[in-house]
Amino acid sequence: MAKRRFIVVVGASAGGSVALTEFFDSLTPDLKHTIFTCKIPHHREKIKTGHIYVAPPDNHMMVKIVGFNPVV
Repeated sequence: MAKRRFIVVVGASAGGSVALTEFFDSLTPDLKHTIFTCKIPHHREKIKTGHIYVAPPDNHMMVKIVGFNPVV
């Protein structure tokens, strides 16, 4: 049986980067995670565990399933 994976999606509009910074800064050290990699993804890039994907200003980012993989 395949292991279940969870994706957390957080949205923000203009000026939302301050709120997102506060959100990620509030995560506790005992949270079970790896060090997050933060990046602007390429079209149809596979979503990876431990990564934060950020849409560039004035763009939207959508998550889709391609094959069996979630991509942005």
